[in-house]
Amino acid sequence: MKYPRSEIVQAGTMRQEKVTSMHAVAKLAGLSRTTVSDVVNNRWREKGITRHTYDRVQKLIAKYNYRPNMLARSLAAGKTYTIGVQLPSSMYEHWNAVHKNLDAAFRRHGYHLALASASWFHDAEEDEIRRLCDRQVDGLILSPQNGMRLHSLFKWIQQRGIPFVFIGSVSLPHYFAVVDDNSSNARLAVEHLIRLGHERIAYLHSTSRTLGERERRRGYLQTLRDHGLRVHREYLGWGYHDFDQSRQAMLRMLDLSEPPTAIYCGADTMALGVIDAILARGMRVPDDVAVVGQADDIAFISQYRVPLTTIRQPRQQLAENAVRMLLDLIEGRTPAQSLIRLPGELIIRDSCGGLKQAR
Repeated sequence: MKYPRSEIVQAGTMRQEKVTSMHAVAKLAGLSRTTVSDVVNNRWREKGITRHTYDRVQKLIAKYNYRPNMLARSLAAGKTYTIGVQLPSSMYEHWNAVHKNLDAAFRRHGYHLALASASWFHDAEEDEIRRLCDRQVDGLILSPQNGMRLHSLFKWIQQRGIPFVFIGSVSLPHYFAVVDDNSSNARLAVEHLIRLGHERIAYLHSTSRTLGERERRRGYLQTLRDHGLRVHREYLGWGYHDFDQSRQAMLRMLDLSEPPTAIYCGADTMALGVIDAILARGMRVPDDVAVVGQADDIAFISQYRVPLTTIRQPRQQLAENAVRMLLDLIEGRTPAQSLIRLPGELIIRDSCGGLKQAR
């Protein structure tokens, strides 16, 4: 059989046919070029194409090594089908998971991601975002840690006509954003500890430079006041998203004449350092000090020395809402909401003592 518009590639002693056009794939499959295009561009579900047809096209693509001509596709549509993504840190499990969900959601719509170099509190955030814009991206997902200081940058992006959506947290009004409800998350954690009978509740910060951190701190303080509990300034510590620094901060609190009986940590990595400090002093978690974390919900923490109670942030919903919002902007539609706040979920394990009460 002679395949249309194909070429023969010699690879050692093996002969491999290679189809070089979408029209050729369509002819081999006995389908229209439009149907094959919808499969290639991950639009098959919304176009009502069956799984059987999808699988048939994919098998032909794999068999004949077909690779779509992305340049031709981009020129025809006036798009690059690339989304620029800038996230705080590839060292932080929460953002790794968000990136994974963003990638999966955008791929379903035929887009690929260009990820900016991610590093915690990177001084070059502005440069990273400008480099993404220089790649002619169709849109941007942004989570800058220094949002207020980059106000002029966002105006510049708007002037270039590049739609963008903030994800995680944002301190600037009049922009589209999908954010974690950090203040409510802090209230969820602290009120859980209050219900367990604690009054001396500490809080371990990561840093004061992000809006999310400031909202968590505000939520912690306001919840104590709303329940008539004293705010101990010495119960506010710094963990900087670091196991060792969190451990040292907890050791200092344990040396107080009136140490806390419970602590809420702004990140799970810090909570693990806190637990290590408590156990190192020969104390018990949660009998002597109860611990609640936030955000990461790393797979192994449910099997840690003391399984960690945490506030799980909705990573998949965060990503999918941001993708939907940005695609609306790219396609000229106004999103139904300009700001979406997503609450977290309290996951109760052994470190807070809640499971014992439930039993």
